[in-house]
Amino acid sequence: MTCSCALRLVRRLINRMRTTGKITHQKILDSARRLISTRGYSNFSFADISAEIAVHKASIYHHFPTKSALAIAVTDLCRQEFEVTMAAMTVEITDPVAQLRAYLHCWELHLINNPQAFCVAGMLGAEVPFLEEDVAVSVEGYFSSMASWLESVLAAGAACGRFQIHGSPKDEAAAFLSLVYGAVLVARATRNPAHFAEATRTAFTCLTSPP
Repeated sequence: MTCSCALRLVRRLINRMRTTGKITHQKILDSARRLISTRGYSNFSFADISAEIAVHKASIYHHFPTKSALAIAVTDLCRQEFEVTMAAMTVEITDPVAQLRAYLHCWELHLINNPQAFCVAGMLGAEVPFLEEDVAVSVEGYFSSMASWLESVLAAGAACGRFQIHGSPKDEAAAFLSLVYGAVLVARATRNPAHFAEATRTAFTCLTSPP
């Protein structure tokens, strides 16, 4: 075998290893996300992921040295997906009222199609007092991102007279986000997805009713 052939072979092997590594990395993230959204942080382990996706625990530790590092990676991924999705929706739907309605509709579909799972932010948020500090900070950042998006939507709607808000957009966004997560929690606890629509419909009507 010539040197050039050997070099090409080595490069192909390296590329294959990189591809395999990326696939494994993503499988670990996907598995951890499912487990966190259905069990929470305290009730899953690397052994659970190993059994679910058929990889050795050593491979998981290679990609994520600690459980907290994995949880942060999952939280950051979810946050990025939320920000990208909301940014795309804001471009596609320009009316603030329609934007907020679409956001709530996404939650309604989630409760109907996947009632056993909460979102990662909600599951981890409930466990913040027991989480490692770096994980808690990541969860806080995720909630801040959601609140910031809601603030921008409410501010835009108020500016054009589509929303009637009684406090600052920031305060209204914090209250609305609290309402959303509270409604999701009660809908799951009572096994009644319709509760979410009923609770949020009242808040939505208050926002859009004439003064």
